[in-house]
Amino acid sequence: MAVITKIREKSWLLIGFVGLAMIAFILSDYKKLLGGSEGEFGMGSVDGEKVKPEVYTAKIQDFQQLQLLQVMQQYNLTMEQINSDPNLQAQLQQMFSSPDFIQQNEDAAFESVTDSLMYQKAFDALKITLSDKELKQIKAESKKQGFNSPDFFIQQQKVSRYNALISLGMYVTNVEAEEEYRSQRESKSVEFVVRRFSEVNDAEVKVTDAELKSYYEQHKRERKYWNRTANRELKMVEIMVNPSGADTAEFNTLVARLRSEFTATKNDSTFIMSNSDIKRYNAGALGTAVPEGHPKGKQFMTYPMDFDTVFKRASIGQLIGPYRMGEFQCISKVRGFTPSKFKVRHILLATNQSKDSKILAKKKKTADSLMALVSAANFAELAKKHSDDPGSKEKGGEYTDFLEGELAKEFGAYCANAPIGKIGLIKTDFGYHIVEVLERDASKFPILSTLAKSFKPSKKTISDMDVQVSDFLSQLESKVYATSDISERNARFDTLCRKNNYFVRPVMLEDNKAMVYGIESKTVEERLLELAYREGAAAGDIVASPIKAKNKYYIAMLSAIHEKGEPKFEEVKDRMKKDAMDEKKAKRLMNQMLKVKDMKQLAAQGNTTVERAEITFANPSVGNVGYEPELVGSLFQKGLKDGQTTLPLIGRTGVYVFQVISTKKAPVASNYKEEKARLTKMMTDNLASTLPKAMRKSHNVIDNRRLYPNIRP
Repeated sequence: MAVITKIREKSWLLIGFVGLAMIAFILSDYKKLLGGSEGEFGMGSVDGEKVKPEVYTAKIQDFQQLQLLQVMQQYNLTMEQINSDPNLQAQLQQMFSSPDFIQQNEDAAFESVTDSLMYQKAFDALKITLSDKELKQIKAESKKQGFNSPDFFIQQQKVSRYNALISLGMYVTNVEAEEEYRSQRESKSVEFVVRRFSEVNDAEVKVTDAELKSYYEQHKRERKYWNRTANRELKMVEIMVNPSGADTAEFNTLVARLRSEFTATKNDSTFIMSNSDIKRYNAGALGTAVPEGHPKGKQFMTYPMDFDTVFKRASIGQLIGPYRMGEFQCISKVRGFTPSKFKVRHILLATNQSKDSKILAKKKKTADSLMALVSAANFAELAKKHSDDPGSKEKGGEYTDFLEGELAKEFGAYCANAPIGKIGLIKTDFGYHIVEVLERDASKFPILSTLAKSFKPSKKTISDMDVQVSDFLSQLESKVYATSDISERNARFDTLCRKNNYFVRPVMLEDNKAMVYGIESKTVEERLLELAYREGAAAGDIVASPIKAKNKYYIAMLSAIHEKGEPKFEEVKDRMKKDAMDEKKAKRLMNQMLKVKDMKQLAAQGNTTVERAEITFANPSVGNVGYEPELVGSLFQKGLKDGQTTLPLIGRTGVYVFQVISTKKAPVASNYKEEKARLTKMMTDNLASTLPKAMRKSHNVIDNRRLYPNIRP
């Protein structure tokens, strides 16, 4: 009886749906690709071996089947139950068709396909196979569970064997174990003075173009400057189209009229279906509403938390609102109230929605017999023995923290109204229930009829904004394209956006997996990707026309194109200029600090204090100052004794002078078995997550789905 609620709680499992009927909707974008010609990239590839669209779409179906069967098994559901329950179907369809849910399924399927290609290379290299007996067992089990193909389970078994082989090669040496032991247990108590680079005003430090280019030549091979991946950067602004003052006045007039008519109507459902922008009327307790942020907010209507007291103190028939929920202005009529929580237990004698009078009579007779025996004392025992509800029988039939609207109508009504402790018998579509209400909160949630109106800009407002945004884009083109210098183009784009109070959002696109995060509209994403990856795309290009989605415009510029590896001068010029300035600041500070030997005088020189810290090699931080691994390493070098003061040392944010107060040596250990075991366990525990990532990187896995076939075939 609580199947629907349980499925809601586990909604991440629901990638399956009634007879997989929605699969055609999900695969519609890819079916057109089957049999089509491919270019260099295709949908994606592993070491140049392309992903076949038909294999990818089949894998999506496999994942759907897997997830649907898991749900059915976990909650003892049958296809007949799902197909005969419109309410359950509607909820499944809503979850199943959500963009996030579809994307999650597609990504999992693509990863599975590319992992199969990637792992097969490893299986071939290591000659990993399964015996005929193992294959026979896997195929039998797969068929028993209702799967069309055993490939997924065969792959998992081989991956498990491959991981086991890799783990055999993981070894921690005695030297590594000893170093780990000492890094954790040996410490130094130090006093230090730090003079930060920020003390020196940037205006006092000049880095000429020649010096900057020289710095680039000296440091460009340092890994910290390298591009770890080939990628592209966009600068993007989002421009909202908001209702004008005239739009607001017109909307307020409309809301006032509807409020008056809503008060007078005797038929809420007809009025809402005729006038609301959300055509939904939930009869009975299904109309329960909870405050925004409540755990049940995914299952029921919500209202702003600020209105919680207003709703709970309202009288039946009272209108509340308008209040804002998302893009809608809402007016709600209070139809009634329902307990905010209750705890019940039941014994279900399932009829499986049978209409057979003999079956119903037999179940009713059993229910009557149990009613004659049941009491508060033996209820749990009888539930474990006789109940057909797998979700509660092992808990003595108990369910906690439920609302009336989550349950079958008759069951919910009994729980909401029956005296606490009274044991009753009720009939629902699920069967006969022997029910006892254990607890019921005195607080209530309202049952509402809600009229929702979208507060949108008028056509005139949108038309005016079209002109305004187009003018802004023209200004950008005029200013930006007036120079060929990429850095200057970026600066002009930023400046003009700031002048118009538009926030510039950076967008990073990985060439091997080009996608724009945080954009709901596929059209917007496609236009942005087209700007970045169309043939002939160059840094400094601006989108040809404003991109519009709902009440929002997007304007973007391709700000940079980075090749993997050693960076070009323009790519790191600004970053290197800062580092070159810090280098000059460090030399100035070091010259000042070398003239003073006493720590207190050194602190006074920089108008700062002498600080103290306990340092270990395992935690390369200096007190509360920050992460300084190079400096911590230098403090543990041989030859630095207690009482000694270091020369000025350049750190990541400033120049330091340390004085070692004392050193605490690690206790002598007979062996380092504990450290070796811990390090080995850490490696093996992380193997399942780190190994696939490392393999995907080494096998050059490319996800080209967003660009295929129109942008990068």
